[in-house]
Amino acid sequence: MQLSNNRGISLVEILVALAILVIGVIAVLNALNSGYLNVVFGVSQARAATYGRQLLEQFRNKPFTVGPTSGSDTPALGIARSWTIAQVGTTPAPNRLARMIVTINFNSGPSLQTHQFETMRAE
Repeated sequence: MQLSNNRGISLVEILVALAILVIGVIAVLNALNSGYLNVVFGVSQARAATYGRQLLEQFRNKPFTVGPTSGSDTPALGIARSWTIAQVGTTPAPNRLARMIVTINFNSGPSLQTHQFETMRAE
């Protein structure tokens, strides 16, 4: 009767294989977490940009007003808008210009982000 040399897998080999597997799983989970945070930030940024553009469109559709106008509101949870409309220069009517500035503050994860939109409007 001949003995075979099949010893199987030792405990050290199992521990090394397990350590390599754990390192791989941690790397994959870290990549997934980073991707998730990027998606959350992108969605917050897109919502803030939409609210800023929406307000500028509302101002463009209103009659031209002379003089400074400003205000603020909170269109959604975690988003605050402020705006300023001021005449540019001393050009007489009907060629007056107004500068419209909309500032959006929004929460993106643990930090507060700010976007500013600026445009001009002719009378």
